[in-house]
Amino acid sequence: MRDSKRVRIGLFLLWLAAVVIFVAQAARGNSPAELSLGVLYFAAVLAALLALGLPEVVSGLRLWIAGSWIRGLALPTVAWILAFVYALLVGQLGGMLALLVYLLVPVLLVLAARRVGEKPNLWDLVAILAIWLPVEVGWIGKPDLPAGHGVMGLGHILAIVMAIYAYVVVRELKGVGYRFDLTWKDVGWALAYFFMFMPIALAVGLSTGFLHIARHMPSVFELVATPIAIFLFTGIPEETLFRGLIQNSLSQRIREKSRWHPWALVLASIIFGWAHVNNHVPPLVDWHLGLLGTISVPWVYVVLATVAGVFYGLAYLRTGKLTAAAIVHALVDAVWGMFLSG
Repeated sequence: MRDSKRVRIGLFLLWLAAVVIFVAQAARGNSPAELSLGVLYFAAVLAALLALGLPEVVSGLRLWIAGSWIRGLALPTVAWILAFVYALLVGQLGGMLALLVYLLVPVLLVLAARRVGEKPNLWDLVAILAIWLPVEVGWIGKPDLPAGHGVMGLGHILAIVMAIYAYVVVRELKGVGYRFDLTWKDVGWALAYFFMFMPIALAVGLSTGFLHIARHMPSVFELVATPIAIFLFTGIPEETLFRGLIQNSLSQRIREKSRWHPWALVLASIIFGWAHVNNHVPPLVDWHLGLLGTISVPWVYVVLATVAGVFYGLAYLRTGKLTAAAIVHALVDAVWGMFLSG
């Protein structure tokens, strides 16, 4: 069996598993009509997300766009129209204008960055901020999927698709590593970095009271569903941003044509760690900032997220694939959520 066929079969199984997990979660409290419509849109957007990991899809889209800003904006516009139709059907039109701006602006910014040159530049910095901050501060999310008791926001999934589309297809940034052609060696490295990080996490987390042994063991469904869900909707988006875009761009700025610069790894990991400062998980320490007031910093969370970022970054560097880093990320978060959350 050819490698490309194996990848397509693997992606189909991943898509199918995610749809089953979504149905199992969304079936609680939703009417059949809400559930059916939510599953339809979830399955379509997830298919687009996974399709962007296929080289033949990416090359075909690049050829069709060919640097045209009009064609570059066509697909995000179509995605928004479909989201608008869904929002109209479920009566959740609030925030749709913001979603349209969110989907279009980063593409315009990366087109501007591409005109400057292949090497990451100031336009890329602005584009990355335009991708990250609206999600971080909660401007993007609605409408809910499904509409009754939403499992997730359609806007959040579109944000992942848009970020990958903007940089892998439109910008053609080298070294992003959004590829699903994982080998057993790649998986082996992902597991190795996971097992390297966990003793550090356990020693620091348990001694400071940040981690607590769970009182209830997860079900078989949770054991299977949790890592898959985290991989797709936490691992891939966060590794795309912090490793594929930030660490990769820093490496190219510091040392051309190299992902291996240690300062890029360290800086991206520090940024990743401090991106978790808004998660108020004890222990906390108060920082007095004068006229700006006082903020409570979850210092153990920030420290462990920074160290975890180093191991995620090493997995990315070793394999050249952010999907391998996303596996490490998913395993860490899954173990924390199922066994160490108290």
